[in-house]
Amino acid sequence: MMPFHQDFDDVWFMIQRSIENITTHNNISVEFECIRLDNVKCPGNIITDMMNRINDADICIADVTGGNANVMYEVGYAYGLKKPVILLNQNSTTAPFDIFTDRQIRYDRKNLSQTLPNELQLFIHRIIDNMKIQRTEENTFRNRSDRQISIAVTGSMKLDTNIGERRVDVLLSPYVGKGVVWYVGSYGDADELAVEYLSKKKEKIVVVGYTQYDLSSKMLDLINKYDLSYMDVSKEQAVNIIGSPSHRDAYLKQKADLSIFLWDGTSSTTKKNVDWSFQVKKDFIVGFIPE
Repeated sequence: MMPFHQDFDDVWFMIQRSIENITTHNNISVEFECIRLDNVKCPGNIITDMMNRINDADICIADVTGGNANVMYEVGYAYGLKKPVILLNQNSTTAPFDIFTDRQIRYDRKNLSQTLPNELQLFIHRIIDNMKIQRTEENTFRNRSDRQISIAVTGSMKLDTNIGERRVDVLLSPYVGKGVVWYVGSYGDADELAVEYLSKKKEKIVVVGYTQYDLSSKMLDLINKYDLSYMDVSKEQAVNIIGSPSHRDAYLKQKADLSIFLWDGTSSTTKKNVDWSFQVKKDFIVGFIPE
């Protein structure tokens, strides 16, 4: 991620060469493919391509020299997806405030070969080590109740509640008792069914509304009855992911490891969320419940 200008071509070539020289890590063979978006020659929307490339990346490298707006947007998007991001800067004292305290590789444009490759390779080796640790922890704790993950649940406004209760049990029960934090919508049959079911199971629930007053009367009763937390998402920060149906949906997508949609098969709002989940390549489950 860098300004798409020929002035940065020498930096790009040095990044490529540095990464291509990483062929082993702790005696294990590794291979990287280094991609710069303006080198992708294919039809399609460049913003969608950018999102997909960042979604697919194991490591993101961003040259934030000059605080280029496009680069900063891409960095924010990568942070929102919890991607490891290596920041490069010709002058680290000019970094924007939001990333000023993040570690950066400061390089000398007139002496690239001496100031960039070694530091960049060191950062990448450390990231690989962290990835190995995280994957080991995931394998170790996958079936333990103290491994906390987040799941978002929402869906259609009108559902057959009798069928809905059974479907909610089938869809949510595999995750009950696993230390999950549940982020659930605040209005309509799908949200109310999920909150009531999870509350009876004594799960940790955060009810998430678009605004301070985005609550159905039944949901308000459930919040009071079970002493649940309520979040006005309009006051929360989230990366504005292109194509997201709403700010709340962008926030939930960045918070949750998994999204579960309870859909009547016709609700256009829920369909937009399902289609968008395909686009951003985030894990989701759809449960069909007729109205």
